[in-house]
Amino acid sequence: IVAICQLAKLKFSLPRHCSAFGKTRLKKLLTDFETVPEWSLIETGCCNDVDWRKAPFLFLNTSVFQTVSPVTVPGPNLMTIATVILPINELTRERVKCWAREYQDLQAVLMNSGHLEGRAYKEIADPNSEFSEQGRDLARTLEKELKKPFYYFLPRSHGRRDESGRVCPGCGRKWRIKAAEAEKLGDYITFKCASCRLVSEDASSRDPRFAKYGEYRPKKS
Repeated sequence: IVAICQLAKLKFSLPRHCSAFGKTRLKKLLTDFETVPEWSLIETGCCNDVDWRKAPFLFLNTSVFQTVSPVTVPGPNLMTIATVILPINELTRERVKCWAREYQDLQAVLMNSGHLEGRAYKEIADPNSEFSEQGRDLARTLEKELKKPFYYFLPRSHGRRDESGRVCPGCGRKWRIKAAEAEKLGDYITFKCASCRLVSEDASSRDPRFAKYGEYRPKKS
């Protein structure tokens, strides 16, 4: 029986890196087959050995084309951190994986441009959507466990003709970062709100139908 898996590094297949869930499954595997699994590397991928502790902050982001961890380090070359090396609760680690899969499912629906396109985009672009609220809560949990500022990334696939006055969708304050900071964080992040723990990008297209998602809307009194 052959299983093909994707790991950040081959050493992460060792029992000491397994979660409680993985150890339970490994124990059953040893019982059923009476032998330990043999591992071999069939393709070398890209795993960055970046020290996440030195990063100014981390943020949560993924895409339908991404198969690596959604825990991301800002910079000119975006790098992700394998969750297996992060000192976080095992349940939190599972939440990260589940969040990434759900995000990718929503983005796949969005890319298909069917009748659910707008609803799927709202879920990932609106900071107050049910999905984004879950993600922001996860980011707060990660910040608490890692003792490191942790942000939530909001995509901006659709914007307006003039976005010079775009404010933070969470609090309504100015949040476009200065050129010096943008140079350090890379082209991917052009907006950042420390109080709301949100980061975002410049709009990649102009579409008034969906531009409202991700924009500030004062709460009704």
